[in-house]
Amino acid sequence: MSPFLARRALLGSPEPVELARCAACGHAWSLRGLSDDEAARLYAGYRGDDYFEARHATEFWYTRAINDAIGSDQAMVGRRAVLAAALAAAVDKAGPRPEGRCLDFGGDRGQLLKDLPDADKFVHEVSGVALDPWAQRLESLASEAGRFDLVLNCQVLEHVNDPLAALRETAAMARPGGWLYIEVPDERWRSSCASPGKARARWLRAVAGSIRATVVLDFVSTACRVKLGWTPPLGFWAMREHINFFSPRSLELLARQAGLVPLDIQLTASGISLVASKPADPTGGGTR
Repeated sequence: MSPFLARRALLGSPEPVELARCAACGHAWSLRGLSDDEAARLYAGYRGDDYFEARHATEFWYTRAINDAIGSDQAMVGRRAVLAAALAAAVDKAGPRPEGRCLDFGGDRGQLLKDLPDADKFVHEVSGVALDPWAQRLESLASEAGRFDLVLNCQVLEHVNDPLAALRETAAMARPGGWLYIEVPDERWRSSCASPGKARARWLRAVAGSIRATVVLDFVSTACRVKLGWTPPLGFWAMREHINFFSPRSLELLARQAGLVPLDIQLTASGISLVASKPADPTGGGTR
Protein backbone atom coordinates (compact mmCIF):
# COMPACT_ATOMS: atom_id res chain seq x y z
CA MET A 1 0.00 0.00 0.00
CA SER A 2 1.37 3.38 -0.95
CA PRO A 3 2.20 5.81 1.88
CA PHE A 4 -0.14 8.32 0.22
CA LEU A 5 -3.13 5.97 0.38
CA ALA A 6 -2.28 4.76 3.88
CA ARG A 7 -2.07 8.28 5.25
CA ARG A 8 -4.98 9.83 3.39
CA ALA A 9 -7.56 7.03 3.42
CA LEU A 10 -6.54 4.79 6.33
CA LEU A 11 -5.01 7.52 8.52
CA GLY A 12 -2.18 5.06 9.19
CA SER A 13 1.00 3.52 7.83
CA PRO A 14 1.64 1.39 4.72
CA GLU A 15 0.78 -2.27 5.04
CA PRO A 16 1.20 -5.31 2.77
CA VAL A 17 -1.85 -6.12 0.63
CA GLU A 18 -2.47 -9.05 -1.70
CA LEU A 19 -3.17 -8.89 -5.41
CA ALA A 20 -4.98 -11.76 -7.15
CA ARG A 21 -5.00 -12.53 -10.86
CA CYS A 22 -7.35 -14.73 -12.89
CA ALA A 23 -5.40 -17.14 -15.08
CA ALA A 24 -8.36 -17.48 -17.46
CA CYS A 25 -9.16 -13.85 -18.34
CA GLY A 26 -6.17 -11.90 -17.01
CA HIS A 27 -8.14 -9.71 -14.59
CA ALA A 28 -6.23 -8.64 -11.47
CA TRP A 29 -7.65 -7.12 -8.31
CA SER A 30 -6.69 -6.12 -4.79
CA LEU A 31 -7.98 -8.41 -2.08
CA ARG A 32 -8.16 -5.39 0.23
CA GLY A 33 -10.75 -2.87 -0.88
CA LEU A 34 -11.68 0.46 0.64
CA SER A 35 -14.50 1.04 3.11
CA ASP A 36 -16.99 3.82 2.43
CA ASP A 37 -15.24 6.08 4.96
CA GLU A 38 -11.79 5.33 3.50
CA ALA A 39 -13.00 6.03 -0.03
CA ALA A 40 -14.66 9.27 1.09
CA ARG A 41 -11.38 10.48 2.59
CA LEU A 42 -9.39 9.44 -0.47
CA TYR A 43 -11.61 11.18 -3.02
CA ALA A 44 -12.50 14.31 -1.05
CA GLY A 45 -11.33 17.27 -3.14
CA TYR A 46 -10.11 14.84 -5.80
CA ARG A 47 -7.16 16.26 -7.79
CA GLY A 48 -7.42 19.52 -5.83
CA ASP A 49 -4.59 21.29 -4.00
CA ASP A 50 -4.83 19.23 -0.79
CA TYR A 51 -4.98 16.00 -2.76
CA PHE A 52 -1.96 16.94 -4.85
CA GLU A 53 0.14 18.07 -1.90
CA ALA A 54 -0.63 14.89 0.06
CA ARG A 55 0.27 12.66 -2.88
CA HIS A 56 3.33 14.60 -4.00
CA ALA A 57 4.75 14.45 -0.46
CA THR A 58 5.56 10.73 -0.88
CA GLU A 59 5.40 10.45 -4.68
CA PHE A 60 7.86 13.03 -6.00
CA TRP A 61 7.19 11.82 -9.54
CA TYR A 62 3.52 12.79 -9.24
CA THR A 63 4.02 16.38 -10.36
CA ARG A 64 1.65 19.30 -10.58
CA ALA A 65 1.79 18.99 -14.38
CA ILE A 66 0.66 15.36 -14.22
CA ASN A 67 -2.12 16.19 -11.76
CA ASP A 68 -3.47 19.08 -13.80
CA ALA A 69 -3.15 17.35 -17.18
CA ILE A 70 -5.52 14.51 -16.28
CA GLY A 71 -8.66 16.61 -16.63
CA SER A 72 -7.25 19.33 -18.87
CA ASP A 73 -9.03 20.58 -21.99
CA GLN A 74 -6.29 19.08 -24.16
CA ALA A 75 -6.67 15.65 -22.56
CA MET A 76 -10.44 15.76 -22.88
CA VAL A 77 -10.24 16.58 -26.60
CA GLY A 78 -8.33 13.34 -27.07
CA ARG A 79 -10.72 11.34 -24.89
CA ARG A 80 -13.75 12.71 -26.74
CA ALA A 81 -12.13 11.63 -30.00
CA VAL A 82 -11.69 8.11 -28.60
CA LEU A 83 -15.34 8.06 -27.53
CA ALA A 84 -16.52 9.21 -30.96
CA ALA A 85 -14.39 6.61 -32.74
CA ALA A 86 -15.59 3.79 -30.48
CA LEU A 87 -19.24 4.71 -31.02
CA ALA A 88 -18.66 4.97 -34.78
CA ALA A 89 -17.08 1.49 -34.84
CA ALA A 90 -20.10 0.07 -32.99
CA VAL A 91 -22.47 1.82 -35.43
CA ASP A 92 -20.64 0.16 -38.33
CA LYS A 93 -21.31 -3.24 -36.74
CA ALA A 94 -24.74 -2.78 -35.20
CA GLY A 95 -26.41 0.12 -36.99
CA PRO A 96 -27.40 3.58 -35.69
CA ARG A 97 -27.28 4.11 -31.97
CA PRO A 98 -30.27 5.47 -30.07
CA GLU A 99 -30.01 9.21 -29.36
CA GLY A 100 -31.83 11.75 -27.21
CA ARG A 101 -30.81 11.47 -23.57
CA CYS A 102 -27.31 10.56 -22.39
CA LEU A 103 -25.75 10.20 -18.94
CA ASP A 104 -22.14 10.14 -17.79
CA PHE A 105 -21.93 8.04 -14.63
CA GLY A 106 -19.13 9.57 -12.53
CA GLY A 107 -18.48 12.09 -15.28
CA ASP A 108 -16.76 14.95 -13.42
CA ARG A 109 -17.89 18.21 -15.11
CA GLY A 110 -19.41 16.44 -18.11
CA GLN A 111 -16.44 17.07 -20.40
CA LEU A 112 -16.94 13.85 -22.37
CA LEU A 113 -20.51 14.80 -23.29
CA LYS A 114 -19.63 18.02 -25.11
CA ASP A 115 -19.62 16.77 -28.71
CA LEU A 116 -22.39 14.18 -28.46
CA PRO A 117 -25.49 14.96 -30.56
CA ASP A 118 -27.95 14.04 -27.79
CA ALA A 119 -30.31 16.87 -26.83
CA ASP A 120 -30.26 16.22 -23.07
CA LYS A 121 -26.94 15.54 -21.33
CA PHE A 122 -26.72 14.56 -17.67
CA VAL A 123 -23.93 13.83 -15.19
CA HIS A 124 -24.11 11.83 -11.98
CA GLU A 125 -21.10 12.95 -9.95
CA VAL A 126 -20.69 12.64 -6.19
CA SER A 127 -17.83 15.14 -5.84
CA GLY A 128 -20.10 18.16 -6.23
CA VAL A 129 -17.84 19.81 -8.82
CA ALA A 130 -19.45 22.56 -10.94
CA LEU A 131 -20.70 21.21 -14.27
CA ASP A 132 -19.95 22.50 -17.75
CA PRO A 133 -22.80 24.54 -19.29
CA TRP A 134 -24.06 21.77 -21.58
CA ALA A 135 -24.49 19.27 -18.72
CA GLN A 136 -27.26 18.87 -16.15
CA ARG A 137 -26.78 17.30 -12.73
CA LEU A 138 -28.61 14.05 -11.98
CA GLU A 139 -29.01 13.75 -8.24
CA SER A 140 -31.26 10.69 -7.96
CA LEU A 141 -30.47 7.60 -9.99
CA ALA A 142 -33.64 5.75 -8.97
CA SER A 143 -35.99 8.36 -10.40
CA GLU A 144 -34.37 8.22 -13.86
CA ALA A 145 -33.56 4.51 -14.13
CA GLY A 146 -34.19 3.03 -17.57
CA ARG A 147 -34.61 6.39 -19.29
CA PHE A 148 -31.31 7.01 -21.09
CA ASP A 149 -30.35 6.19 -24.66
CA LEU A 150 -26.62 6.26 -23.96
CA VAL A 151 -24.87 5.80 -20.61
CA LEU A 152 -21.13 6.34 -20.09
CA ASN A 153 -19.02 4.71 -17.40
CA CYS A 154 -15.44 5.91 -17.95
CA GLN A 155 -12.39 5.36 -15.74
CA VAL A 156 -14.61 4.34 -12.81
CA LEU A 157 -14.69 0.55 -12.55
CA GLU A 158 -10.99 0.32 -11.69
CA HIS A 159 -11.68 2.27 -8.47
CA VAL A 160 -14.52 0.24 -6.95
CA ASN A 161 -14.61 -2.82 -4.70
CA ASP A 162 -17.33 -4.55 -6.74
CA PRO A 163 -17.13 -3.66 -10.45
CA LEU A 164 -19.98 -6.01 -11.35
CA ALA A 165 -22.36 -4.28 -8.95
CA ALA A 166 -21.19 -0.87 -10.23
CA LEU A 167 -21.73 -1.87 -13.86
CA ARG A 168 -25.16 -3.28 -13.12
CA GLU A 169 -26.07 0.02 -11.46
CA THR A 170 -24.86 1.83 -14.57
CA ALA A 171 -26.74 -0.52 -16.91
CA ALA A 172 -29.96 0.06 -14.96
CA MET A 173 -29.92 3.67 -16.16
CA ALA A 174 -30.11 2.68 -19.85
CA ARG A 175 -33.43 2.00 -21.48
CA PRO A 176 -34.04 -1.36 -23.17
CA GLY A 177 -32.21 -1.11 -26.49
CA GLY A 178 -29.99 1.67 -25.16
CA TRP A 179 -26.21 1.69 -25.46
CA LEU A 180 -23.42 1.84 -22.88
CA TYR A 181 -19.86 3.02 -23.35
CA ILE A 182 -17.43 1.55 -20.82
CA GLU A 183 -13.82 2.67 -20.53
CA VAL A 184 -11.06 1.46 -18.20
CA PRO A 185 -7.27 1.89 -18.22
CA ASP A 186 -5.12 -0.75 -19.90
CA GLU A 187 -2.71 -1.46 -17.04
CA ARG A 188 -1.66 -5.03 -17.74
CA TRP A 189 1.87 -6.01 -16.75
CA ARG A 190 4.01 -9.07 -16.22
CA SER A 191 5.68 -9.71 -12.89
CA SER A 192 9.13 -11.03 -12.06
CA CYS A 193 8.49 -10.74 -8.32
CA ALA A 194 9.30 -13.66 -6.08
CA SER A 195 6.44 -16.08 -5.47
CA PRO A 196 4.29 -15.42 -2.40
CA GLY A 197 5.73 -17.00 0.71
CA LYS A 198 7.43 -16.30 4.00
CA ALA A 199 10.54 -14.73 2.44
CA ARG A 200 8.48 -12.40 0.25
CA ALA A 201 6.25 -11.47 3.19
CA ARG A 202 9.26 -10.65 5.39
CA TRP A 203 10.74 -8.51 2.63
CA LEU A 204 7.55 -6.51 2.14
CA ARG A 205 7.08 -6.00 5.88
CA ALA A 206 10.65 -4.71 6.10
CA VAL A 207 10.06 -2.30 3.21
CA ALA A 208 6.75 -1.12 4.69
CA GLY A 209 8.54 -0.37 7.97
CA SER A 210 10.53 2.42 6.31
CA ILE A 211 8.81 5.26 4.48
CA ARG A 212 12.05 6.08 2.64
CA ALA A 213 12.51 2.48 1.46
CA THR A 214 8.85 2.29 0.45
CA VAL A 215 9.04 5.51 -1.58
CA VAL A 216 12.26 4.52 -3.37
CA LEU A 217 11.09 1.03 -4.25
CA ASP A 218 7.64 2.33 -5.19
CA PHE A 219 9.28 4.72 -7.67
CA VAL A 220 11.40 1.96 -9.23
CA SER A 221 8.51 -0.50 -9.36
CA THR A 222 6.05 2.04 -10.79
CA ALA A 223 8.52 3.26 -13.41
CA CYS A 224 9.20 -0.30 -14.58
CA ARG A 225 5.51 -1.21 -14.61
CA VAL A 226 4.35 1.93 -16.46
CA LYS A 227 7.24 2.27 -18.90
CA LEU A 228 8.17 -1.38 -19.46
CA GLY A 229 5.04 -3.31 -18.48
CA TRP A 230 7.10 -5.29 -15.97
CA THR A 231 7.53 -5.43 -12.20
CA PRO A 232 11.13 -6.15 -11.06
CA PRO A 233 12.02 -9.09 -8.76
CA LEU A 234 12.26 -7.06 -5.53
CA GLY A 235 9.55 -4.62 -6.53
CA PHE A 236 5.84 -4.52 -5.83
CA TRP A 237 2.57 -3.19 -7.12
CA ALA A 238 1.55 -0.24 -4.94
CA MET A 239 -2.12 0.08 -4.06
CA ARG A 240 -3.16 3.69 -4.63
CA GLU A 241 -6.55 4.36 -6.21
CA HIS A 242 -6.98 1.52 -8.67
CA ILE A 243 -7.98 -1.82 -7.19
CA ASN A 244 -9.06 -3.52 -10.44
CA PHE A 245 -6.88 -4.11 -13.50
CA PHE A 246 -8.76 -5.20 -16.58
CA SER A 247 -7.90 -7.04 -19.75
CA PRO A 248 -10.10 -6.77 -22.85
CA ARG A 249 -11.35 -10.28 -22.13
CA SER A 250 -12.22 -9.58 -18.49
CA LEU A 251 -14.07 -6.36 -19.40
CA GLU A 252 -16.08 -8.19 -22.06
CA LEU A 253 -16.98 -10.94 -19.59
CA LEU A 254 -17.97 -8.36 -16.99
CA ALA A 255 -20.32 -6.69 -19.48
CA ARG A 256 -21.93 -10.03 -20.33
CA GLN A 257 -22.34 -10.89 -16.65
CA ALA A 258 -24.08 -7.53 -16.16
CA GLY A 259 -26.63 -8.58 -18.79
CA LEU A 260 -25.22 -6.51 -21.66
CA VAL A 261 -24.44 -7.44 -25.27
CA PRO A 262 -20.94 -6.29 -26.32
CA LEU A 263 -20.96 -4.61 -29.74
CA ASP A 264 -17.33 -3.56 -30.06
CA ILE A 265 -14.22 -3.63 -27.88
CA GLN A 266 -10.81 -2.22 -28.69
CA LEU A 267 -7.59 -0.88 -27.23
CA THR A 268 -7.49 2.90 -27.53
CA ALA A 269 -5.43 5.87 -26.41
CA SER A 270 -7.70 6.00 -23.34
CA GLY A 271 -7.24 2.34 -22.42
CA ILE A 272 -9.82 -0.39 -23.11
CA SER A 273 -13.06 0.85 -24.67
CA LEU A 274 -16.20 -1.28 -24.92
CA VAL A 275 -19.56 -0.40 -26.46
CA ALA A 276 -22.49 -2.60 -25.45
CA SER A 277 -26.25 -2.60 -25.80
CA LYS A 278 -28.93 -3.32 -23.23
CA PRO A 279 -31.26 -6.00 -24.60
CA ALA A 280 -34.85 -5.06 -25.21
CA ASP A 281 -35.59 -8.51 -23.77
CA PRO A 282 -34.11 -8.46 -20.22
CA THR A 283 -33.30 -12.17 -20.52
CA GLY A 284 -31.35 -11.79 -23.75
CA GLY A 285 -28.09 -10.28 -22.51
CA GLY A 286 -26.23 -13.44 -21.60
CA THR A 287 -24.87 -14.14 -18.13
CA ARG A 288 -21.78 -16.25 -18.72
